[in-house]
Amino acid sequence: MPKFFVGIYAYRYGWCPPGHDGKSITELEYDWATERKIPRLCFIMSDDHPFPENRKDKDASDQVKLKAFKDRVKERVVGFFTNSDDLKARVTAALAETSRELIAEMTRPTCNFVPNPEHFVGRVDELAALRSALSTDGAVTAITALKGIGGIGKTTLACAYANQDDRFQLKLYASLGQNYRENLESSVMETWIGGDFHFAPGTPLDQMIAYTRQHLMNDGCGTPVLLLIDDVWADTVNAARNLRAAAPPNARVLITTRSEDVAAALDADTTRLDALSPDEGADLMLDLIRDKRAETTRTDLKAISTLLAGHSLALALAARQLRRNFQTRRVKELKDTLEKGLRDGDAFPDLKLERADAASKQDSVSLTLKLTLDALHAHNSDLHEKRLRQFRALGALPPDLAFRAKHVYAIWGDEDADALDDFAAEGLLTADESRDDWYTQHRLLRAYARAQLRERDELDEADANHRHYL
Repeated sequence: MPKFFVGIYAYRYGWCPPGHDGKSITELEYDWATERKIPRLCFIMSDDHPFPENRKDKDASDQVKLKAFKDRVKERVVGFFTNSDDLKARVTAALAETSRELIAEMTRPTCNFVPNPEHFVGRVDELAALRSALSTDGAVTAITALKGIGGIGKTTLACAYANQDDRFQLKLYASLGQNYRENLESSVMETWIGGDFHFAPGTPLDQMIAYTRQHLMNDGCGTPVLLLIDDVWADTVNAARNLRAAAPPNARVLITTRSEDVAAALDADTTRLDALSPDEGADLMLDLIRDKRAETTRTDLKAISTLLAGHSLALALAARQLRRNFQTRRVKELKDTLEKGLRDGDAFPDLKLERADAASKQDSVSLTLKLTLDALHAHNSDLHEKRLRQFRALGALPPDLAFRAKHVYAIWGDEDADALDDFAAEGLLTADESRDDWYTQHRLLRAYARAQLRERDELDEADANHRHYL
């Protein structure tokens, strides 16, 4: 990332590339630096300095846009120059002053380790709820995405909240993941300490924790402190506990997890993260498509958001598909494809929710859902396979309707209450809060289960058991 942006402007607006609403490459570069908060050093030729007429814009439209752009630039402190020697002196002086400021900034301690999410929309109520929940010293809040479903936006919301809440002077971050790995805690603590610091080989973990805590208490950032521990699974619960111990006393702690069991193991209060509303989903897609024509398709984008049950990752992947050579007609085509495909259990690549060769959970709805399934009784192969079969059979259930436990038992041919408990704890089913033994399932989970049934030629048997129950 550049350390400086230097803009020099005279009497030409510049080339306007297609697809950017008539903005010139000069103004687009300025906007790019502005969005990334890069220090901007801008210099405009003085109006009273003589300049050859044949080197000025002749087009009236470009003249108007150039004046408007210069007016924008002048809203900040700018330098005015006459000739090349004057410009050279002014740029040199400005770079020297800005360099001194950057060096001073680099010597200050890092007080915010939380990444800023690239795309965040809505979630006003959820942000307010987090702010309230984290107002007491030592409070711990865990977010679960419908008690476990991946890709709903837990990390995005948590990071957005952490960056927006200005009460905290020190903001710590760690992303743990599904599997524990050697030196997980030490690598995070070394990042918090900063610089080129590394613990000496063989340093006991308790000494690392004590040293890190003391360093953070004395680093000059101050209190209160927020600790965000992201993506905690059963295998990384102990790592989360160790990192909590390494944070300064009374730090507020925010945890994201798919699992109610993980939240309970960390003594966390559970806050369920609901899906994006249709309007929020449409806003997210518009932000990703980045084409003004897409605004005319807002009704269909809201319908797509409803079809995908407000699932952030699915909406993002659908928007990226639409962005490629965007055409307004393709929005309705995608809506129709999803409407039929989600009902019938088509494979997710066919629904434009991922590429067939996607290798990352950030690029694939099915991969992020599969992570939760892979973790179900992973150390007991027989029980793990049984749970996978039982999950697939849920694809026979009707979409968007609540169902009884005994309906599920009929499809399974087995009154396995433990399986329902497992699925509810991991977010693969959601218990009805108003009726005992009633459940719902996220639309994408049902579609994924049905696609798995179809792939393994188990759909007819599961559908027959469903019809027999009815």
